[in-house]
Amino acid sequence: MRLWTLIIIAALLGMGAYAYTIDESIAIETLTKQGFTEVEVTRKVAMVAGFFGCGEDDLVAFRANATNVNDERVNDIIVCVGFFKGTTIRY
Repeated sequence: MRLWTLIIIAALLGMGAYAYTIDESIAIETLTKQGFTEVEVTRKVAMVAGFFGCGEDDLVAFRANATNVNDERVNDIIVCVGFFKGTTIRY
């Protein structure tokens, strides 16, 4: 039982360390590939991304403002980054 507790703690610490190494450039790249320009990341949240509009499997949430393909400014775009999952854009 004690070994499993140590394994779980180590896994959580490892995922937390990984979450803090994720740079905002991944959010900028994701939005640019979808046609957004003038991307400005305004916030990064690590380890509690689910509270900011992302799924339970997501580690990091980025909040951004950008211009869409219709040349309209879009605020509060959320880019979610997961462990082994890739990125998801939420509006």
